[in-house]
Amino acid sequence: MGNTTTKYKDNKGKLNIENILNVCRYIHKEEDYIQMMMVNKKYKEIHKKMKYNPFSIKSKKIFPKLTNQFLYSRNDNKIKGVHHILVEVISYSTYMKEIDDDIYCCNIKYEEEDKEEYGEKIENECNWIGRYYDREIREIRIEEHIKQCVDECFNGYTSLTKIELSPHLYKLPFKCFNNCKSLIKINIEYVTYIGDN
Repeated sequence: MGNTTTKYKDNKGKLNIENILNVCRYIHKEEDYIQMMMVNKKYKEIHKKMKYNPFSIKSKKIFPKLTNQFLYSRNDNKIKGVHHILVEVISYSTYMKEIDDDIYCCNIKYEEEDKEEYGEKIENECNWIGRYYDREIREIRIEEHIKQCVDECFNGYTSLTKIELSPHLYKLPFKCFNNCKSLIKINIEYVTYIGDN
């Protein structure tokens, strides 16, 4: 068959700037980011290309071209002059009462406490559901805007016979349908991951 690796011989082990920009998404500490920049000369310029922060920061010093600041906690310092994106999962009540209008929240969870204050309908801003439904409910249709649910979301819903999942709900977490003794059938056509049960 011959040597099939000669085609890749020249580029073996080398990452260009675009590759490193992708790697940066998975760095969670400033120290690791700085060490990566010190690997070789071309990586030293990476900070001039980064337009977002993959970990919490207090200033634009390490990311001078920052346009989108990801806030990993509500306690993170907001840097002026950039867009703010809160990554932390927060309840709908917290979103309504505590979050400024200039912050985009990408993980809003609707929980039982939210239902008591805002009603049965899960608001469109929400993309997570917590343990929200009445435990005696027989049928559930999860709205299309829902993309995540918490561990044990429907655990112990013994009367549940039918559930229609959102086509955007790709992961079923740990013990999601544990002890759902009446649940006969569920369509998992779009699900790519099922946690332990």
